[in-house]
Amino acid sequence: MSATRKPKPPNLRFELLNGFIDFSMDGLTRAELATWFVLYRDAKPPRWEARTSAGDIARRIGASKRAVSSALASLQSRGLLIVIQRGGLRQGPSTYRVRPVPPQ
Repeated sequence: MSATRKPKPPNLRFELLNGFIDFSMDGLTRAELATWFVLYRDAKPPRWEARTSAGDIARRIGASKRAVSSALASLQSRGLLIVIQRGGLRQGPSTYRVRPVPPQ
């Protein structure tokens, strides 16, 4: 008797990365790039959501929390990031959805 296995969903990680590099990376600051890459690295398919705090991102990229907050706002205004839930005291970290290219 053989157990049926669910097929794995396609791994779109490289397609997302390639789309970001080819179409969205130009013109971003170092803090914006590093912030997007940290969120991309932490994002889990299929929704490509990452849970982390601005302070944690700042620590990981060697920038100030203010620089990361500014980068998050810029990425959101460019359509490269969607804030699903804002974190805070007693709420835990924020949840973000990364996007490789802005919506058309």
